[in-house]
Amino acid sequence: MADRMNDFRIDKLNLDMECIRQAELYKEYSDNLASAVFNRDKCKEELAVLKAEVDSEIRADPSEYGFESTRPTETAIINTVIQDSRVVKKMEEYLETCYQVNTLEGSKWAMEQKKTALELIVKLYVSGYWADPHVSKTDGEQFEKKVVDAESVKELESNPRMKRRQKNG
Repeated sequence: MADRMNDFRIDKLNLDMECIRQAELYKEYSDNLASAVFNRDKCKEELAVLKAEVDSEIRADPSEYGFESTRPTETAIINTVIQDSRVVKKMEEYLETCYQVNTLEGSKWAMEQKKTALELIVKLYVSGYWADPHVSKTDGEQFEKKVVDAESVKELESNPRMKRRQKNG
């Protein structure tokens, strides 16, 4: 299960490999889901057949199932069928296959979410989201003008070292 969790993680430093691998993973999870759905449906049919067989056995020989004096009612037969150990075992098997289908449907949905996340991350990358900040020269000059106020400029201009520097420079 821990290995499967890595299938849902995105390595932002290897987006190209993640995008390439995404289709393969989606196919794998889709195939696994299709197989699980097939097994669930097959198990459901086997359960229906088994219930019918047990129902027929009860009707053929009710005394073997505890119906001694009277003919069993439909409700009594249905209740006896669902309590039969073979039916209980097959029902547990069916419920397990349903659980597997539900888990794989969740995994397939997670793969779709990963695809969407990859698309968004790639768009962010292309738009320069992770790029180093860049300030144009004009923006930088405007920023400097706003930061340096008039009093600071006057103070610097009156500084003797600054006056010498302006003469020499």
